[in-house]
Amino acid sequence: MTISGDGTTFYGIYIDIIGTTTASSIQNNTIQNISLTGATSNNFFGISAASGRLNIGTTTGNTIGHASTPNSVRTTGNGPLIGISLNGTTVVQVSNNLIANLTQTSSGAGSTLKGIVTSAGTNTISMNTIRDLTPATTDLGNGTSTAIIGIEQLSTTAASVQTVSQNKIYSLISSDAATAVNTIGIYFSGNLTGAHLIERNFIHSFAHASSSVAAVQTGIYAQGGTGTYQNNIIRLGIKPNGTSLTQPMSLCGIYDGSGPNNYYFNTVYVGGSGVTATAIPTYAMNSPITSGTRVIKNNIFVNARSNATTGGKQYAISVGGTAPNSTSCA
Repeated sequence: MTISGDGTTFYGIYIDIIGTTTASSIQNNTIQNISLTGATSNNFFGISAASGRLNIGTTTGNTIGHASTPNSVRTTGNGPLIGISLNGTTVVQVSNNLIANLTQTSSGAGSTLKGIVTSAGTNTISMNTIRDLTPATTDLGNGTSTAIIGIEQLSTTAASVQTVSQNKIYSLISSDAATAVNTIGIYFSGNLTGAHLIERNFIHSFAHASSSVAAVQTGIYAQGGTGTYQNNIIRLGIKPNGTSLTQPMSLCGIYDGSGPNNYYFNTVYVGGSGVTATAIPTYAMNSPITSGTRVIKNNIFVNARSNATTGGKQYAISVGGTAPNSTSCA
């Protein structure tokens, strides 16, 4: 299916349900072979939920894109390309879905490509596979404006608890050859009262065509809320084809941007050899904050990245604080 024209917004499935007691079920749907063409704005949402208690893929997963065919969903204009978008204020479970081979060819501002996005409600996002997302955007945004994100959890609904568990996120590839586009596997920001859980996710194999030293790759970006991050596996610095990412960009397995958070039994590896000579540091874990309580125990942090000659420093873990044995870090 090809849809031509500027200003197009496409919804594969749009859900706006009043019911909040019994969950509605969205199972075993396939949304693929779609091309939105236009010179300016094109917006694509594979599944968009505006309201209602929902189970999405919990029995039989939905497919957005294709398991093996490149460019199965493709947009050419500026605007978001999002696999699953959750905006309701009730309880939603999203499991077993495949979001793969989505391509965005626009280099314009506002072009973002994201697998799953939440903005409200109580969400459980588990056992989804998000892979082979390839944008050509030159958008330099960071945080929630980051151009490429596997899962973006932004719900701060009062009393809600968010769970992001057992997802596979890999082969996120920025194809623009010149711009410092940022990439994040999981971006998490929740309320401060919920016991949020981010666990057992597998994140690896990001790539950039750009040689810009300002580009950043982050496995998990913990920006807000009180969360426990445990048993996640992250690998950065190795491209999807198994070769080293030699561009001297900033790599960070886990970024702790706010607290209080707990980090237990995570395994993070930052690799790659022959990195060109520019003073850009990399981190298996970076926690620059100096307030709030962080508990970091029983993790494996390995930074084996190496420079071809001179270049940036490679850190296993970096924590903020102005004195030894900082009270904000246990």
